Amino acid sequence: MAETGRPETGPETGRTGNGTDLFSGYIGGGVIKRWRIVMFQIKNYSDEQLAFVITCLFHESIDTPEFKDWCVKISESKDAPSFIYDLMAFDGPLFKIHQSIGYVPYWEHTKDDEYALYGIAVLRGTHPYDMPISSSEALKSLKKSSEIMDLFSKVFDFIKL
Repeated sequence: MAETGRPETGPETGRTGNGTDLFSGYIGGGVIKRWRIVMFQIKNYSDEQLAFVITCLFHESIDTPEFKDWCVKISESKDAPSFIYDLMAFDGPLFKIHQSIGYVPYWEHTKDDEYALYGIAVLRGTHPYDMPISSSEALKSLKKSSEIMDLFSKVFDFIKL
């Protein structure tokens, strides 16, 4: 069994090889939607979660103090790397954040996921500087990508939307 409680094999699931499962839900025998299930543990550190958090920061879904609050929260994890403490004190230009880490962590996502993160920024009253879509399109993307809102709410449980 996968951590999601779903079987790891079978016609309705498939491993992507990067920490996510593909799963098709069924209602009355019909496929209703193809879901991406994020497999990282919210309370424990993972590179994928760090990449998601940094993506939120770049998309202005969170601000720097909230990023640092997440670093404090995740530093309590037994798996937290030592550079988390460097990130707590990071005050350089955002594009240099990966230099503090030493590599670029990866979170597999789609353009729609990115647009949904812009939607969270808009929902929170921010208009990102170089957002490639309109505010209304960002909010529509967020509405279509409820799993991004759920993930955001779990990762940033200290932020109320």
